[in-house]
Amino acid sequence: VGPKGRSPVIHALGFDAFNKAFKPNRTNADWLSRDDSEVDKYVADPLCGFECSTTLWIDLVDALGAISDPARQAQVPNDLPVYVVAGSEDPVSEKTKGLRQLVSAYERAGLRDVTQKIYPGARHEIFNETNRDEITAFVVAPVLFSPLLHGAVWAAVHRLVRSDGGLRRMLAVLSRLPVDECWQQFSAADREAARALFRRMRSDAGFVNDLHQGRPDTDAARRQALSAVRCATLVTASRHDRGVDFATAQSFAAAIPGAVLVELDAPSHLLWLGPGQERLRSVVRDFLAGAAVTGTPRPLRRLHVKPMRGIRYRTTLPAQSEGEAASDEHRQSDAGDCAGGPVGVRVPIGVHRGGHLLRLGE
Repeated sequence: VGPKGRSPVIHALGFDAFNKAFKPNRTNADWLSRDDSEVDKYVADPLCGFECSTTLWIDLVDALGAISDPARQAQVPNDLPVYVVAGSEDPVSEKTKGLRQLVSAYERAGLRDVTQKIYPGARHEIFNETNRDEITAFVVAPVLFSPLLHGAVWAAVHRLVRSDGGLRRMLAVLSRLPVDECWQQFSAADREAARALFRRMRSDAGFVNDLHQGRPDTDAARRQALSAVRCATLVTASRHDRGVDFATAQSFAAAIPGAVLVELDAPSHLLWLGPGQERLRSVVRDFLAGAAVTGTPRPLRRLHVKPMRGIRYRTTLPAQSEGEAASDEHRQSDAGDCAGGPVGVRVPIGVHRGGHLLRLGE
């Protein structure tokens, strides 16, 4: 075969063998993920799934032998925290057998802080799995958006979105649609609005706190807190949103008494951009005007939100005649109540996020 040759036999002993555990096979890469769309992307990518050279396989085997050497493992600082994650159905680690061996080897080498996490049902590419949002929230995002790194991460995002190619990459992270389809649904104005949003984003500790609140191990506490909400609540979400899974919106609406869930057809996490933005505005206007989104009127109550520094508010009042709302904009004051009297609704202008809540406190 030679060092640069490619052997179908070696390829079959590797990748093809991984797929045998998932028969009947839909593709030759079913072993990667339970998410068919992610598998299809891999299969369609000419830079993935090709037959590797003989040299690559030799180098891989040599590297595995080197990192398994106890002498090398002993060089890892024993106070270094190590977090090992895998899917329970990953054929590469022999369904966690290899992972357990790695953890044991690190412990024998004297490492004091070794943690392992197994995701039931997940296969090889855990960050492209059906539960990738859970995995990312638990593993990657808290590191990238930690106080130490978040400034550099956002600076990279700000530079990335200067070009259309970079903006497309960001939208791909926020949409379950193929990136071309998502991109085509954004008008030129939508694209510039998305670009402007990304270029002024930062997170400090807020994003990490959101991730912590959304972790599976905080589910019981989160549901308990949501069940105590006694204010009018509108939950909006799209099944195309990759940033916040639609099931999250459903769980919020189910946990909050009397909450209204509206499914939108927005192409991404940015629900206010794209062809469905006017419907979103209509849904929010109806909700704030006191009519149920289904069209059934409901009584108006005195509603307010706790003022937040530096955010502009709009006070909206139902008009006396044709049911249209008359509104005026003003800066927040120290008063928590609406300036509009007993039927006024005081809300932040433009504060709306996919799968998140527009909550009006009584």
